[in-house]
Amino acid sequence: MNVKQVFMAVTADEYELPVCVSDSCAEMARKLRIDRGAIYNSINHPDKHTGKHIGIKFLKVSIEGD
Repeated sequence: MNVKQVFMAVTADEYELPVCVSDSCAEMARKLRIDRGAIYNSINHPDKHTGKHIGIKFLKVSIEGD
């Protein structure tokens, strides 16, 4: 079984609708014009960086494939 990790930016509300999906954090930072470190901090410290002030929450998601 193959596992792939992707980075997602979702709305910071109860719906968590996708805003952007990328294969790397650097690619997402370029697309959204946000510092890559801010994305990493949001992923690694979700209790401190909820994303509510900018309306976007960042996630790292593992996807299993064949």
